[in-house]
Amino acid sequence: MPRDRFRGQDHEKQTQIRCRRPVGRKPVGRFVYVANQGTEAKANDTVSVIDVASSKVVKTIHTGAGAHGVTVSNGGAFVFVTNIVDGTVSMISVKDQAVLKSYAVGKGPNGITFQSAGPIPGNAG
Repeated sequence: MPRDRFRGQDHEKQTQIRCRRPVGRKPVGRFVYVANQGTEAKANDTVSVIDVASSKVVKTIHTGAGAHGVTVSNGGAFVFVTNIVDGTVSMISVKDQAVLKSYAVGKGPNGITFQSAGPIPGNAG
């Protein structure tokens, strides 16, 4: 029988749930954004927009070569994508399903997160 390496208990024994804690964020809208990085030899420059209800790709957005990391703004109005080959971050409008702006950030941007205390600066629409 498998043993729980942290408690030394059998996995077959029932455990009482004492409390539930949320992990991550709940979906803000009805879309999932997937970065299509491609390969080192042939970098892809797109993000697929998937409708959660239908499980279908409803839009393909061109960002920059090596689309990689994805995050969503606090209110869900914008999606940010790192483009690892181009050295940029693209800001996508969820409403328009289009890139509004790209930011040059240097070589090989990878992971990304977003935190805003207020309105997005610059010409974000």
